[in-house]
Order: sequence, then C-alpha cells, then structure tokens
Amino acid sequence: MTASARLLLAVTSPLDWRGPDFLLFYVIALIAAGIWCNRRASRALDRFNRRMDEPLVDPFEIAFLSAGAGRVVQLAITRLIHSGLLEWVSSGTKSTLVATTKSTPGDLYPAEEMLLERAKAHHKGIPVSEAGKAVAPAMRSIEVSLATCGLRPTAEERRGASLGAVLPLLALFVLGVVKVVIGVGREKPVMFLIILLFVTIFVMMMFAASVKRLTASGEALLADLRTRNEIERDKVKTPDYGGLPLVSDSVALYGPATLAAIPLFLPIHRDMEKMQAKAATGSNTGCSSGCSSGCGTSGGDGGSGCGSGCGGCGGGGD
Repeated sequence: MTASARLLLAVTSPLDWRGPDFLLFYVIALIAAGIWCNRRASRALDRFNRRMDEPLVDPFEIAFLSAGAGRVVQLAITRLIHSGLLEWVSSGTKSTLVATTKSTPGDLYPAEEMLLERAKAHHKGIPVSEAGKAVAPAMRSIEVSLATCGLRPTAEERRGASLGAVLPLLALFVLGVVKVVIGVGREKPVMFLIILLFVTIFVMMMFAASVKRLTASGEALLADLRTRNEIERDKVKTPDYGGLPLVSDSVALYGPATLAAIPLFLPIHRDMEKMQAKAATGSNTGCSSGCSSGCGTSGGDGGSGCGSGCGGCGGGGD
C-alpha cells in the first residue's frame, strides 16, 4: 500500500488515527453531539403533542397528569375519606384504611371503587402501603387516555423518545468503544478514552432524563388548571373549600398539602404526603397512545375526559 493510500485511509477512518488525534476529535464530537442532543431532547415530545378540544375535568386524569400514579392513589384515599366511605386508622407506626358501613354510591370513579372494594374485603382494613396495588388496574386506562389526548406520553413512549434524543451520543459512544478495543489490541494506552466514555454515559443519562413528562399541550393545560384552582380556592372561605369537587381538584393538582386547612385531614395530611404509594402499573403500562380514539366523556361524576379504544395493554411498574 502506497503512502498516499495509507494517508487516505487514515483520513477516512478515525479508528486508525493516533491516540491524541482521536481524543481531540472525540472531545469536539462530544460537545457537538451534546448540543445536538439538547435540541433533540427539547423537541422529543413534539410528535406526541396534540391539541385538546374539550376540557379535562376528570380529577384522576388531572392527578395523573400532575404527578403520576402516586398522586392518583392519594386522590382516591382523599375522596373516599371525605365522602365518609373510608377511615384512616393510625396505630403506632402502622396506618390502615378501613371501610365504613356507609352505603356505596353509584358514581364512584374506577380507582375509588377498586380501593373501597379492597378495604371492604378485609375486616380490619388494608395497610396504606397497599393502596397503590389496589388501584393499579385503573392506572392503565388513565395513562393511555392522557396519551391519546396528546397531553402526556405513556412511560414506554417517553423511554423511546429519550432514547431517540440521545442517539448522536450513543453513536459516538459506540465509536469510542470500538477504538478502545482496537487500542487494547494494539497495546496502546486507552485510559483517557475510557474516562471520556464514562463522561459520555453521564451526559447521555442527563439528556435522557431531561425529556419532559408532559407535552406542550399538557403543560399548558396543567398551568391553566392550577390557575383556575387557585382562583376558586380564593373565592371560598369555608375550611373545606366548599365541598368535595374543589378539595378533589386541589389534591389532584397540588397533593395532600392542600388538606392542611381541613379539620378532617389535619391529623393525617402529613402522613399522606410522606406515604410511598407504589402503584403496580403507575405510568408504565406498556401501552401506546397510537389508538383510534378521541376525547369524549368519562365515567365517575359525569365529567368530560379523554377516552381510549386501546386494548391488550400489559402491566408494568411505576
């Protein structure tokens, strides 16, 4: 092979470059790929974004939109206690949810029904830590409903979007690994390159985690709901915010901290904030929002929400 041929090969193949030259190339490429990935991460959810024509009033969809599966569990507990269907019983470090003898109304949301049925099935109630498992089946339909309406992708879709956002860095990482293998085979020092590979992994994780949970429509809707909720709470002077609807929306949007002003929840609102609600499905149901369905009316209190025609959704973990 002539000298010109070897030179051409060296120019066209970074894997054959000398160590210092490749390290310089890698650092420059890492910076460029980082800038590219930052842009990709900021736009990763654009393809899931859709305009929602109808208002979102289902409190459980609002809760999931606001803070995921844990907030749905907290909301179900709050609504059932406020309605007198459940009691929070604390005994030392153990807290249980006990069903009362009050007759069950017919307008409960699925999450409420599931939690109440689980509590009724146990005479002594169920530990608060098991509330997430009780409402887990309801999480799947809520998550897919929000994804269908273009407000929040499913966990599976968000992971795919995160992976797509870091593809340039992933390609650079693979190139670096191949160069390390070649360097080791040629008995060349590769420690600096290995350090850069770890830096690349960290940057990839950072950009993957930066992909938002909500689409632009979801963020705009959530901001509008919170503004409306604050206005409504300012108008009400009663200790319980005027009844279940406003209490429900307040917890859905802000969590149990809003219960501090209500005498019924004063002894337990801090426990509700601290509880680790481990919903069995949470936001990861393995479902896709690519379903032929739109936003329509939902059950429960008769409010409007996003409907979904998806089937065959598998369970997952939050």
